[in-house]
Amino acid sequence: MPFDDHIPGAILLGAIGDGVGIQRWTHVDDEATETESGWDTLVSRYYARAASATLALAMVPKRGDKHATLDAWVTSREPRRLAGDVWEIMVRHVGLLSPRGHKISVRCMDAPRSVQLLSVDSRVWPQAQVHESTISVVHQYIAIGEIPPTSAVSRPATPPDPIPAIAETAWASLARVTHHWPHGWILSGRDPEYPPGVTNAALVTDTYTWIQENTP
Repeated sequence: MPFDDHIPGAILLGAIGDGVGIQRWTHVDDEATETESGWDTLVSRYYARAASATLALAMVPKRGDKHATLDAWVTSREPRRLAGDVWEIMVRHVGLLSPRGHKISVRCMDAPRSVQLLSVDSRVWPQAQVHESTISVVHQYIAIGEIPPTSAVSRPATPPDPIPAIAETAWASLARVTHHWPHGWILSGRDPEYPPGVTNAALVTDTYTWIQENTP
């Protein structure tokens, strides 16, 4: 029973060896769920004729198997006896189902900062709170084989396109500043998440953050 014959929407019949009490298996359909971030899921439904749940599970992809055409891996299998020797098996995959093979999102939040002696339009404020934006790009993708190193975190790195626009800094005229290095775009986080039972592939979440060169 080759796994790469599992085509969504197809009905496949296969003869199984004599003497094990199994007559045939049938792949009925797939139900895909895509999310804005994190794992997508693909649930495949099978019917099998088998003397036991163990024999029925032997006829479907096993935990950790990769889908033939998608970056998705089997994480669980749930057999349910329907009647007699007829079983329904739900096979759940996780991965990225988009043809693009990755997901990109932009996060922009208000970041208030308390300062002293703020000069605005020729007026000096002894105490003030300045509102700036903090912006980051989250890139999620599948890495197969060698996982990108976490040692790249906190180093300069450019996020993938489309790169969001950056507002002009509010601190260009300050005489005394705190200097940040590195500044500009940096890789602020890298989180690989492995599907259960899989050791050679991971969903990697890279977070890029814009760091101002100077702040109060």
